[in-house]
Amino acid sequence: AFNGITVIDDMRFPNEAVVRQNGGINDIILKVIRPDIPNLNHPSEDAVDTIPLDWFIRVFENNGDLDAHQSRVTTWLNDALNTLEGRVTLN
Repeated sequence: AFNGITVIDDMRFPNEAVVRQNGGINDIILKVIRPDIPNLNHPSEDAVDTIPLDWFIRVFENNGDLDAHQSRVTTWLNDALNTLEGRVTLN
């Protein structure tokens, strides 16, 4: 946790995201899609697509290399967290 903020780096099933809809935690749920990766036809990979898009505060398309994607997400998240009490910096 960073200043009372919990970062969950992997969520694949709707029941994991339902906490947001129930107001259980203060959270930011992001979705990353990678269009050039084939569907794996596995429940842990497919279930995330059943989570309503409006549950995500932002959807990122990862269509480049890992460094570019990480930089884009980290910059956006730092800007978003800057609006909270105190400053949280992710490295």
